[in-house]
Amino acid sequence: MSASPPRLTRPDPRVDAVRGCVAIEHGPLVYCLEGVDQQPGARFDDLALPHGAPLAVTPEPGLLSGVSVITASGRRRGDGAAVRLTAVPYYAWGNRQEGPMRVWIPEA
Repeated sequence: MSASPPRLTRPDPRVDAVRGCVAIEHGPLVYCLEGVDQQPGARFDDLALPHGAPLAVTPEPGLLSGVSVITASGRRRGDGAAVRLTAVPYYAWGNRQEGPMRVWIPEA
């Protein structure tokens, strides 16, 4: 995987559906959140990524034939409770169980 750090990408501000959101990228890959990786009790639609939150890359050789995941400290919109966000490469989503997925994450 890329030696460069992961980065946040912002959409064109003219796209209403994703205004105020960010996508996580690392090297040439786009990452996504999958419901299977999120903390129990955290409603998927309420997850947000605080502005400036550090992103950590962790190689996971046993996950999906070996991928790197990106983790961050997120927030639950509404009450601001801390949650751990785990993102997997977009190409690999949907291979463990059915559930929600999100590329564009609201920025808190």
